[in-house]
Amino acid sequence: MSKKQTKPAYETGEALVKLFSVLGDVNGRKMFGGYGIFIEGAMFALVTSDNVFHLKVDDSNRAKYAASAAAQFQNMPYYQPPAHILQNDDALLAWAKESMAVARASKMKKK
Repeated sequence: MSKKQTKPAYETGEALVKLFSVLGDVNGRKMFGGYGIFIEGAMFALVTSDNVFHLKVDDSNRAKYAASAAAQFQNMPYYQPPAHILQNDDALLAWAKESMAVARASKMKKK
């Protein structure tokens, strides 16, 4: 993965922040050539420099990603949602909401 910020990753990230903002205080920032998406300071999604979108996963939601043969981002707890989810805003919001809960729980464990 390149460290250079790509314009498509930034644009995708900004569009997703706008979509997800209906779920709470969502913001994003450039990270490692890609784009991180956060709720209340906890990262729940990322867009890689290759403009591939991933959501945060743990034991509470991993099975649904495995069932769809979702690709994992490197060895990190982020998986690419299936295409049919990405094409439906309501479904994507539901999956993002689960990942937000995962991110919040992960942040609480670190305290």
